[in-house]
Amino acid sequence: MSQTLEQLRKRLSEIDKERTSVANEILLLEQTVTVQNNQVIKSIGRPARTQSPTTSSDKVGLFLELFRCRESVYPRRWENPRTNKQGYSPVCLNEWLRGVCEKPKIKCGECKQQAFEPLNETAAEKHLKGLSTIGTYAIKENDTAIFLACDFDGNGWRNDIAAYRQVAESFGIEVAVERSRSGQGGHAWIFFEMPLQAREARQLGTLILSRAQELRHQIDLK
Repeated sequence: MSQTLEQLRKRLSEIDKERTSVANEILLLEQTVTVQNNQVIKSIGRPARTQSPTTSSDKVGLFLELFRCRESVYPRRWENPRTNKQGYSPVCLNEWLRGVCEKPKIKCGECKQQAFEPLNETAAEKHLKGLSTIGTYAIKENDTAIFLACDFDGNGWRNDIAAYRQVAESFGIEVAVERSRSGQGGHAWIFFEMPLQAREARQLGTLILSRAQELRHQIDLK
């Protein structure tokens, strides 16, 4: 009796997982195309650019077009050679200003003297010239995103990212792949033609990852 009950519970759990997977796939297919002025427009996944930029201004423009999601603030990479620590912090015009900035006592996100610098052409140009290393905040104030990034690390990252890309492309979604800063991993980028709700973008990534695991069971979700 107890064994049969346990088997039924296990089966019910499997049905729930399958239902969630199917629901996510339906959501993906519903959002892959939209109709505007009687024309079908793909809404997720596009090539970064049909041809490479040639001038410096073109390169800066492409960088901002692809990666500038939240425009009002951006993070910059820092290193502390004394402690060997590194990370990213929002760029603030009041940083370390005596009598104004109270780091590290007060965190940037809680500071009332915030004067964050917007992610503009100057910041992008410095990054592309190697004068600084900046990041981007992937979610706008209205909870939308213009790209989805998936980070792969570990010994099998090349095969993992290939499986991810294969599944995405089977859905008709373009994926751009780059080597990570450390050289020990890679990033898979999906650029949207129009902003998506961040929740929907995450559901898209979850669906692709779950299908990729069916192709390659060794993918580690850490």
